Amino acid sequence: MLQVFSDEKLKAFKTIRALAGRADGKGEPDLFLFRDDGSTMFIEVKRDRDVLSVEQVECLQQIHALLGSVVMVVYLRKGSASSM
Repeated sequence: MLQVFSDEKLKAFKTIRALAGRADGKGEPDLFLFRDDGSTMFIEVKRDRDVLSVEQVECLQQIHALLGSVVMVVYLRKGSASSM
Protein backbone atom coordinates (compact mmCIF):
# COMPACT_ATOMS: atom_id res chain seq x y z
CA MET A 1 0.00 0.00 0.00
CA LEU A 2 1.26 3.46 -0.90
CA GLN A 3 1.92 5.71 2.09
CA VAL A 4 1.59 9.34 1.08
CA PHE A 5 1.99 10.92 4.54
CA SER A 6 4.36 9.94 7.33
CA ASP A 7 2.94 8.19 10.36
CA GLU A 8 3.86 11.23 12.48
CA LYS A 9 1.94 13.66 10.27
CA LEU A 10 -1.12 11.41 10.18
CA LYS A 11 -1.05 10.93 13.94
CA ALA A 12 -0.80 14.70 14.49
CA PHE A 13 -3.69 15.32 12.09
CA LYS A 14 -5.91 12.66 13.67
CA THR A 15 -5.11 13.96 17.16
CA ILE A 16 -5.97 17.57 16.28
CA ARG A 17 -9.20 16.45 14.58
CA ALA A 18 -10.17 14.38 17.65
CA LEU A 19 -9.37 17.23 20.06
CA ALA A 20 -11.55 19.52 17.94
CA GLY A 21 -14.40 17.01 18.20
CA ARG A 22 -14.12 16.10 14.52
CA ALA A 23 -12.97 12.47 14.69
CA ASP A 24 -16.19 11.61 12.82
CA GLY A 25 -14.81 13.17 9.64
CA LYS A 26 -17.22 16.10 9.56
CA GLY A 27 -15.84 18.90 7.42
CA GLU A 28 -13.31 16.79 5.53
CA PRO A 29 -12.85 17.60 1.82
CA ASP A 30 -14.52 15.74 -1.04
CA LEU A 31 -11.43 14.84 -3.03
CA PHE A 32 -7.82 13.82 -2.40
CA LEU A 33 -5.32 13.86 -5.25
CA PHE A 34 -1.71 12.75 -5.30
CA ARG A 35 1.01 12.54 -7.90
CA ASP A 36 3.95 10.22 -8.37
CA ASP A 37 6.27 13.07 -7.32
CA GLY A 38 4.67 13.02 -3.84
CA SER A 39 2.66 16.24 -4.17
CA THR A 40 -0.85 16.16 -2.71
CA MET A 41 -4.01 18.23 -2.91
CA PHE A 42 -7.31 18.20 -1.06
CA ILE A 43 -10.33 19.69 -2.81
CA GLU A 44 -13.70 20.74 -1.45
CA VAL A 45 -16.34 20.97 -4.18
CA LYS A 46 -19.26 23.39 -3.85
CA ARG A 47 -22.29 23.78 -6.10
CA ASP A 48 -24.27 26.84 -7.00
CA ARG A 49 -24.51 29.11 -3.95
CA ASP A 50 -23.22 26.58 -1.42
CA VAL A 51 -20.69 27.97 1.07
CA LEU A 52 -18.00 26.44 3.25
CA SER A 53 -19.02 25.49 6.76
CA VAL A 54 -16.93 26.43 9.77
CA GLU A 55 -15.94 22.76 10.07
CA GLN A 56 -14.74 22.68 6.45
CA VAL A 57 -12.63 25.83 6.81
CA GLU A 58 -11.13 24.43 10.01
CA CYS A 59 -10.31 21.11 8.37
CA LEU A 60 -8.74 22.68 5.27
CA GLN A 61 -6.55 24.85 7.51
CA GLN A 62 -5.47 21.80 9.53
CA ILE A 63 -4.68 19.80 6.40
CA HIS A 64 -2.52 22.58 5.04
CA ALA A 65 -0.73 23.21 8.34
CA LEU A 66 -0.22 19.63 9.49
CA LEU A 67 0.04 17.63 6.28
CA GLY A 68 1.61 20.33 4.12
CA SER A 69 -0.85 19.72 1.30
CA VAL A 70 -2.32 22.19 -1.11
CA VAL A 71 -6.00 22.80 -0.33
CA MET A 72 -8.52 24.19 -2.77
CA VAL A 73 -12.20 25.01 -3.01
CA VAL A 74 -13.80 24.52 -6.42
CA TYR A 75 -17.14 26.17 -7.15
CA LEU A 76 -19.33 24.56 -9.80
CA ARG A 77 -21.91 26.76 -11.48
CA LYS A 78 -24.78 25.77 -13.71
CA GLY A 79 -23.73 26.06 -17.34
CA SER A 80 -20.05 26.20 -16.41
CA ALA A 81 -19.18 22.75 -17.72
CA SER A 82 -17.86 22.48 -21.25
CA SER A 83 -18.07 19.40 -23.42
CA MET A 84 -14.96 17.96 -24.96
